[in-house]
Amino acid sequence: MTTTNDRVANGFHDTHNLNVDKHWAHDTNSIPNAFVNTDALSSVRSDAVGTAAEEFYTRTLAPWRAAARRFVMRNLRTESEWIARLQKCVRSPWWDSYFVYTSSLGTHTFFMTALPIFFFFGFPEAGRGLVFVLGMGVYASSFLKDVVCAPRPYAPPVTRLTIGSHHLEYGFPSTHSTNSVSIALYIYSLIHVQYFSVAAISTMTYSLLCVLISVYIFSIVFGRLYTGMHSLTDCAVGVALGTAIWGAHALWWSPIEAWIVGTSGSYSWLPSWGGPLVIALLCGLMVHRHPQPVDDCPCFEDAIAFVSVIAGVLVSHWGGVYLGFEDHHIVSRMAGRALPFMEPAVWENGEAWAAAWRSMSIWWGMALLKLTLGISIIFAWRLIVKVVLHSFLPPLFRMISYKILPRLVSINILPKGSELPVRRFYTPATEYDGSVPEGGLHPIPSVIDLPATLHDRGQFELDSESGGMKKRKGPSRGTSDFSWEKDEKNGYLAPVGAPGSIYGGKSSVEEDDKEYVKHYDADVLTKVIVYAGIGILATGPVPVMFEILGWGVHP
Repeated sequence: MTTTNDRVANGFHDTHNLNVDKHWAHDTNSIPNAFVNTDALSSVRSDAVGTAAEEFYTRTLAPWRAAARRFVMRNLRTESEWIARLQKCVRSPWWDSYFVYTSSLGTHTFFMTALPIFFFFGFPEAGRGLVFVLGMGVYASSFLKDVVCAPRPYAPPVTRLTIGSHHLEYGFPSTHSTNSVSIALYIYSLIHVQYFSVAAISTMTYSLLCVLISVYIFSIVFGRLYTGMHSLTDCAVGVALGTAIWGAHALWWSPIEAWIVGTSGSYSWLPSWGGPLVIALLCGLMVHRHPQPVDDCPCFEDAIAFVSVIAGVLVSHWGGVYLGFEDHHIVSRMAGRALPFMEPAVWENGEAWAAAWRSMSIWWGMALLKLTLGISIIFAWRLIVKVVLHSFLPPLFRMISYKILPRLVSINILPKGSELPVRRFYTPATEYDGSVPEGGLHPIPSVIDLPATLHDRGQFELDSESGGMKKRKGPSRGTSDFSWEKDEKNGYLAPVGAPGSIYGGKSSVEEDDKEYVKHYDADVLTKVIVYAGIGILATGPVPVMFEILGWGVHP
């Protein structure tokens, strides 16, 4: 008897035994099919990003971007077929579960959750390094994704396994591969120093850590092929990009950081507030110059979030230098001991055992208290600031658009036609009333952008700001039955008349269709401020608060 798993592996379309109301295929005979994206159960989905008619991208993209896309895609069909054959040979329920779940260890969500711990427990220098390599990895890979606009491996023939919303993004390059390699190399550089320079760890410990790092890289990079989420080209470029980011950090980050925060003598020609000004300008430039994608891809949201976190961490470090809270000034230690039973003396008598138990209880209780309070502060920041900015920014943008910009144009300070920049797929404040509608980004915060089971075969994604679902509007896919007009504002050709088109002309989507949740211009600046604030709070005020309260920072 042919099972659903067999049909998937051979590219057949069979939905008779599937719950069509869910986004996941289920097979009672096989655990891993709980992870199989239903993309694999039909022909290549025409609404997946990057899969529109090639004419669409050729006419919409700048010539050099269209050429880059064609170069990346030249072997995509062949690689998809190779991955499908690989899956048919090696897939098993256990490996399906392993690679699906370990993929979460290569996401920026995982690192976003783990990074505050470095600052809450007295490792700020290592934490800043991790923030840089991770943040730049997410930004650089997202930048390239939106430049090239290449799809993921075709499903079918590939069976795509995922429990998150990563399939909503373009495929080239692999952000998972970029992050895992840059992080692994950075951690190895720390281990290398501890073993060869400081002799703080044993040979066995060093060897074990190297093995764990190797397993981690293999699990993430090979896992992207196994799960059908990326091609060989995606992963190879991701590995190269992650290596380059780690190399850039190793070579240049220390002097750049010292220059920005003012601990370098070459900084003397700038005023004391020059550091935050340079940081803000660079952050704004990176957000503004992020390329516009052809499809409605969420890469931009991840990119601006992490570049904002980097900016916030640097501003916090600058503030610590000027306010006297540098790394070497925060020296308090937490009460108790984390692992007292590792000491041989504890096992000599009952009193030492009891004392060790009390010491461990105090340390772990304090650690839990620190984490709870620190994360709660970040939650409160996101909740309050998001609500305030969503109410404040739209009226401000309208005032600038209706009053300030026309006035500056009338006195010849700005050229005629000047207006606030708006990204494609983002609705300007002049086109909606009041604050950002409740249907947009909800104010309920989440430090973890938790993946969730998606439903409906429409183009849904998990709203990373709210934890809710939102449906993205996008151009018609897989058809060239439209005309083209020059978008004078953005300088590119745009399709007009395509079903659901939002590039210009009239959309076939009804104005009162409440199913669609738009992106609002206020969301961009809101995300920048919120995530920069998280970077500041988690790396500066919260550890200083622990120091002042006497809870200790160092373990």
